[in-house]
Amino acid sequence: MYIFFSVVSGAVAFLQQQGLVGALGRDLWGRATAADGSLRGSGLLGDPNFLAVLLASSIPLIMQWHRLKARLPALAIVTAGLLSTNSRAGFILALVSVVILFFNRQRRGSGQQPNSRGRGLVVTACIVLMIGFAANVGGQRDRVLDGLQVAISGSAAISYQSDAAAEVSASDRREYAEAWMRLGVKSLPFGAGSNAQDFIETESGRQNAAHNNFIQLFGQGGIAGLLIGSLTLAAAVALFRHRNTNFALTGLTIVLGGLFLSYPGTALLAFPIGVADALAKRRSRSNSAPTATQSTSSRTGRSRSLN
Repeated sequence: MYIFFSVVSGAVAFLQQQGLVGALGRDLWGRATAADGSLRGSGLLGDPNFLAVLLASSIPLIMQWHRLKARLPALAIVTAGLLSTNSRAGFILALVSVVILFFNRQRRGSGQQPNSRGRGLVVTACIVLMIGFAANVGGQRDRVLDGLQVAISGSAAISYQSDAAAEVSASDRREYAEAWMRLGVKSLPFGAGSNAQDFIETESGRQNAAHNNFIQLFGQGGIAGLLIGSLTLAAAVALFRHRNTNFALTGLTIVLGGLFLSYPGTALLAFPIGVADALAKRRSRSNSAPTATQSTSSRTGRSRSLN
């Protein structure tokens, strides 16, 4: 169902970006447009950036889907939808998940029976993403490069002709993050709580989220926010260690998405923490199973010796 929903959302996002479908349920999202005024695809969600995280997190599941013949078509539709969102976070997260999958396949294929089909699909996904990224002038390409430039140097002055709206967006997000960090320090130990947005509007002149879930948790919740963020990062480490398992990379992608976005009510963080907890419980059950088998065999041996 996760894959099916992602495929449908990706198809709708592509149609929206092409101008064939309207804004659907997000008529008030006037900001969700590209520099040329075209609608950014958001599929069945309210924000194209949240859709981008959803689509990126579905790619690892598509790669491991038991429906072998449906993998490539689903991957193509999801990739088209991802590029239609024009989201920096979505492209980076998708590429990171594909790279992790590639190295997983390499390690798995180093034995006697290499999984060449799996590696081929991962390489194809990486090539498709990179071609789409390079060709998306004024879209993901400029937004990602501008974002990296601003993050490294603190300036949006770049050496190539780029999208002016992308420069402003990248600079603004850096300012928002810094403002929320200062708010968290000033509001220790309990955080600013529900008044956080008022403080940010007073300091920066604009009311906006931090576009980093961990920084926003710190500003709103203080020490409690730091603890929640630490728990989420611990879950991310556990998910990475179990990255060969279904939903592990999906949960990890959602956690990493928190570095780029502020999730509403942090509700999405419950998903990766729940997945990490389920993997830990399954591991504990698998570790206890041999012990039970050994005890049974030892009892059988004793009964045979008595006979």
